Amino acid sequence: MNIEPKGTPKVTDETLVAVGESLNSKSVTKLNLIIGSFQEITGDGLAKLTALNTNAQETLEVLSIEIEIKPVNDDNANMISGNIAKFKSLHSFAFNGKYFMREAFTSAGIKSIFNGISLLPNLSHLSVYFARVHLINSNDMDIIGETISSMKGKLKFFDLELSDSQLTDKVLEGTMDGINNLNMLTNLQLTLNDNNLSDDTFTKSFLAIKNNANIAMDFHFENNNISTDGITKVVSIINASNFDKKLSLGLQNQGPSDVMDEKLYTEPFACLKKHSILDGDISIKETKKDYDCFVEVTDYYANFDEKVCPSGIKLTTHVVGGPTDAYSDECLSCE
Repeated sequence: MNIEPKGTPKVTDETLVAVGESLNSKSVTKLNLIIGSFQEITGDGLAKLTALNTNAQETLEVLSIEIEIKPVNDDNANMISGNIAKFKSLHSFAFNGKYFMREAFTSAGIKSIFNGISLLPNLSHLSVYFARVHLINSNDMDIIGETISSMKGKLKFFDLELSDSQLTDKVLEGTMDGINNLNMLTNLQLTLNDNNLSDDTFTKSFLAIKNNANIAMDFHFENNNISTDGITKVVSIINASNFDKKLSLGLQNQGPSDVMDEKLYTEPFACLKKHSILDGDISIKETKKDYDCFVEVTDYYANFDEKVCPSGIKLTTHVVGGPTDAYSDECLSCE
């Protein structure tokens, strides 16, 4: 549901509640609900909509909710939490709050939503996305970690995004501990771009493989403050484990990109013993140059290519913009 066509009645909170009540077929087991930028609706209306109806609460097994560009606040999140907990048949749930207006929503709201999610008895697949959260409180994040930990023994797939929210290692410590307690995971996806995170959080992200070497990982830490020492430590953790699943990794731009040495950030990966675990390229760095008529973008990314680099890792430089579209490769070895 998105912007009303011209000449049609405005969508109101009452309209949303009526729509939720109408989605009451007992034969529907999967629902993807996207609520866009209606002018008249409020956070209260959106929160009430998430209850849908009693039939849906009994029969839905897969539910995805995405709320876009609306002032959902912490009180609304508390109501949403209570509504989520009513869907007792869910085994897969996704909640996308990335597009909330950030001034009205804090980590207390995230805490409430996780509390509701933790009460779903059959949940095995969970995706939660937030970005640009206005205020992050360490105590809230610790409680979120405890709530996540309470879902051990049932969660097999967990996808979490907390981007662009001024997160630090200290603030996120409890949350990471909770994630690493999830002993049944087969797939862990973390997107923590555009924060103030460093080696502590980066290395903690990989501790899950000490308990479970059969977990596929997809991690994105773009625009943080991870060092080459942190990468070296992570490579050691992986090499010391029996990890043989797939790893996708985005590390683009750690600290100021104009002083980041792309070669130094690539070389530690050459020491990975199992080249086959990498799923796609590792993004390393991106720079941009403004010219009068165009912007030139240079991307640096790494992968294993035995034909080009039989005894190391390949660092590719791709320059595109204006008349230029050029690639070059360099082989880097384990030091």
